[in-house]
Amino acid sequence: MYTGVETDVETFMPQDTQELEDIHKLRDILGTTDQVSIMYGTDNVLDEKTLKWSEEMTNSLEQEFPSVIVDTNSLSALLKKMNEGEMPNQKKTADIIEDMPEEQLKLFINEERNKSVINVGIKHLEAEQLQSFITETKEYVAGNKLDDISATITGKAVVDVEMVTALTTGRYKMTLLGMGLVFLVLLLIYRHPIKAFIPLLPIVFIVGWSGGVMYLFNIDYTPLTATLGALIIGIGTEFTILIMERFYEERKKGFKSREAILTANEKIGKAIFASAFTTIGGFSALLISDFVILSNFGMMILVNISFALLSTIIVLPTILVILDRFVRTKSDKGTEFVTG
Repeated sequence: MYTGVETDVETFMPQDTQELEDIHKLRDILGTTDQVSIMYGTDNVLDEKTLKWSEEMTNSLEQEFPSVIVDTNSLSALLKKMNEGEMPNQKKTADIIEDMPEEQLKLFINEERNKSVINVGIKHLEAEQLQSFITETKEYVAGNKLDDISATITGKAVVDVEMVTALTTGRYKMTLLGMGLVFLVLLLIYRHPIKAFIPLLPIVFIVGWSGGVMYLFNIDYTPLTATLGALIIGIGTEFTILIMERFYEERKKGFKSREAILTANEKIGKAIFASAFTTIGGFSALLISDFVILSNFGMMILVNISFALLSTIIVLPTILVILDRFVRTKSDKGTEFVTG
């Protein structure tokens, strides 16, 4: 079973907003609204050898990635435009640079004349496609640059894709790390591996059920829903620990496992229901959000808290009774251990 990942930031917005329509119109007119930049540096980016490399790289990028790159712009391209389509010699280059407005010049070269940039306009891509393009571009630039030139791929698109990809692809690590940390804390408190493991076992089921719901209802993971695993660990273990603690309190009084769990559910079940429903009520406000990313997050929070409630009341009692034989509980009435 595989649940998709949505990394296109524009899909998170209300689709009928004027701002999003304007972006689409602008993209239709210009061909692109997205851009990555190849920043390169050397001792002097205005020397003949570096300018020639910049010109060749600017022209070859469009040929290498014709399905992605819409246009390219660089210092060498600007110099050619200001010299009737031909690359100027060093003297002419110096004259053009001298006459060029400072604000325009800053778009391509720094004051020290040792760094410049090639701006690459690209088609609108989802994070996975953009990540692939960035990786291939890095390899292409690294394989075609001069030895004395350093080059790196940068820009807002690069930052955005790294952020979104890290959040969505790291959801398994976040969930496993959360469970591991909770287990270690409970192990320090209870000093018993079974008692530390019991509150987490129902949470494992919830994480699996949550993924199944998202798959069935065609809900993709987003940077928000990717955090659900860690969030439900924090909320769900609170419920399971309360029931487990009450269960062992009743066992210490000498009750059998079945009697202890029935009493635990009866005594503390109402408090858990109240806590769950107030949490559900608070997160329900997200359902009416115009932003898809928020409404989907709100819905999955409600689903997961409902699962946590059901798992605590129905699944956990079975686990406690089954594993009770592995946990020795000292009775309040004497020193002998109560089992079974």
